[in-house]
Amino acid sequence: MIIYQLEKPNYRLEIESLPELPGNTKGSSEGANMIQYLGPAAQVFDEFFPGVVVETNSEWSNQVIRMTIYADEIELTPGLKSQILSDLAENGKGVIRIEESLKDIYCLSVADTKLYDKAIFKNNRGTVKSSSSGTDYLELKGYSLMEIADKLSEKIGFQYIYEGDANDKLKVDLDTHDLESIAESFGKAGVISTVCQKDFKKIIL
Repeated sequence: MIIYQLEKPNYRLEIESLPELPGNTKGSSEGANMIQYLGPAAQVFDEFFPGVVVETNSEWSNQVIRMTIYADEIELTPGLKSQILSDLAENGKGVIRIEESLKDIYCLSVADTKLYDKAIFKNNRGTVKSSSSGTDYLELKGYSLMEIADKLSEKIGFQYIYEGDANDKLKVDLDTHDLESIAESFGKAGVISTVCQKDFKKIIL
């Protein structure tokens, strides 16, 4: 049973309720100009919109659903996902609600190119990417600054982002004892962290 549809010039979204399937059913599939997720509604939205908080209040939020997006683009790019999220905010029709708020986070930027160049990971032993973490440290090799921001955010529960152009793979040793220690660790790699505000979205089912 289709419980929600949204059609735009460049994509179509359908959500079907599948009550006959067990609650632990989940999966995904992709085809030409199509991607599909299957599972409990909260998990499906969390999978499709990583980094966006999903809150479940309605009866159907824990039901197994199949969400399918048919798009003109061969791949569902971050730009298209952002558009879908914005369209849902305007066209939720009481089934899906999107809340927006400004939050303080840390934005990373390259400030010292000499130190940054020294931090570039040199793959001379066959290791492409590795990570190690403990109570107060996070060591990363072969990760881009954007990936490092994601890994750090996941570890400490405070949001770091990098939105620059640099895609170099780095080697960083982060002291995660506190925010000041993190800033000092980034400084050794020529990177600074500054408080900035970003618009965050929450999906409410």
